[in-house]
Amino acid sequence: MKKLIAFLFFIALTAAQGVQPEMAVAHVKACYIYNFSRYIEWPENYRQGDFVIDVLGGSPTILSELAKMAASQTAGSQKFQINNIISVDKIGKCNILYIPSNKSVEIKKAVLKLKVSSTLIITDDPGSTKLGAAINFVVKDNRQKFELNRNNAQKSKLVVSSNLATLAILVE
Repeated sequence: MKKLIAFLFFIALTAAQGVQPEMAVAHVKACYIYNFSRYIEWPENYRQGDFVIDVLGGSPTILSELAKMAASQTAGSQKFQINNIISVDKIGKCNILYIPSNKSVEIKKAVLKLKVSSTLIITDDPGSTKLGAAINFVVKDNRQKFELNRNNAQKSKLVVSSNLATLAILVE
């Protein structure tokens, strides 16, 4: 737990130092996504092959930061594969689907498509955890944080560590 908190503090500090705001926010979100891969457990059939992160709508800044992370990190024994997905219809089997705010109108459609999968849906839009997302990025007190809907994670057969849950803003 101390290691996770120290890491999150570190990324918050590095994000604030001389980097363009949009890139800093993308860097912090990529770090969070990396930590989600470490502190959330997927069913066995999702722990084989590459650890796939799909980004809906091609947000260039988050794709760039995720690519940097993928070049130097792994999810356990799995290599990261980062995909730019143009439409919900193109979403395949993935561990994480990130839906940026400019694609929030697609949340309901994506949740319906991934209804029987074990995909962690991460969004950037207030209220999207009520639509089926398990995690939603928010800014609170000028800091990047995240909301967690554990029921939505459980529906996808994902096990969220208690350490990660203590850092989240819990929502139902």
